Amino acid sequence: MEVLHIIDEHSVSGVVNLLCYLEGNEHFEQQYLSLHLGASVSEYLSSRSVNGSVIAGIRDNKNIVQEALSSIANYRGIIKTVEQLNPDVVHAHGYPASLIGSLIARKNISNAVFTQHVVRHQPNPVEQNIFQRIFRPYDEIVCVSNHVRETFVDVFKTTEPTVIHNGVPIPEMRKYDFHSNSKVEFLMVSRLVEGRGIIPFLEAFKMVSKENAQLRVIGDGELRSELEERFNQTSGIIFEGFVKDVSPYYECADAFLFPTGKFEGFGMSMVEAMSYGLPVIAIDHPVVREILTPTITGYIVDGSSEIRAVIKDIIDDPDIRLNIGKRAREEVKSKFSIQRMSREYSSLYHNI
Repeated sequence: MEVLHIIDEHSVSGVVNLLCYLEGNEHFEQQYLSLHLGASVSEYLSSRSVNGSVIAGIRDNKNIVQEALSSIANYRGIIKTVEQLNPDVVHAHGYPASLIGSLIARKNISNAVFTQHVVRHQPNPVEQNIFQRIFRPYDEIVCVSNHVRETFVDVFKTTEPTVIHNGVPIPEMRKYDFHSNSKVEFLMVSRLVEGRGIIPFLEAFKMVSKENAQLRVIGDGELRSELEERFNQTSGIIFEGFVKDVSPYYECADAFLFPTGKFEGFGMSMVEAMSYGLPVIAIDHPVVREILTPTITGYIVDGSSEIRAVIKDIIDDPDIRLNIGKRAREEVKSKFSIQRMSREYSSLYHNI
């Protein structure tokens, strides 16, 4: 079976990692068409043996309307390419890829699947009508969490989509050495942008004794300079910027801080941290409640004072870090593995 993914990602994202994690499934072969000329995405996919090409798009343009118009203008070229590739399934991710997938489905070129990765804002009636028409031809619609499914149905008034949780690699069993002679290492991996809920974590950590702990923040964004100035290294917070391979940081960390955004769809970095056996402290959010079991596989908190109290507990008690971290890892192995996700997508493709 041949699966063709249609994507329009401007940077490495959950969608891009999904393609990487599905690569190598023995029950289907895959490649991609990208509607955006982002070199970093194609290089990343190529480095992980995911084949594909760029067919349309506007370089470095994040305006969804302009990019959709560009994709429509290239519609004949896209259809011709899809017909030449002759896939059994076209799998669209995001917007405007959903529009292209819908048009392909209407022409009965192949079966069509769409995956919704994030929570969408409430559209106006005109937008709602347009999206309902876009989604109607799809054979299957997938959401990456129950929270995404609930909001998707509420926003677009569609039938119940299928939920397939994202999966992550399970690393080798880490050595539970919590650096008894050094500081407790906290880690945060997040885009540094408005609406991510980062500041309550940084404010809470700033109040912790710098002799016992430090926080490394992985990620970049519009707020980085402001945050670096406000929370410099005297706060025990180190801003590492964008890092291509985060795994060494997970391996060296003792606990993980997870800020959430309004449109959070899954929480990939939270699940990645759990796979490394890290206890997670996360702001209360429907996706967080879907993944974490409070005080069993992590902590769900609300505000800086609660964050600070849990951080202090984790610093003071290595057994908490060990026991919650081990349970978190087992949870990922049973519910959020790549193997489980790959099996579910394979079954979906074959049963259309």
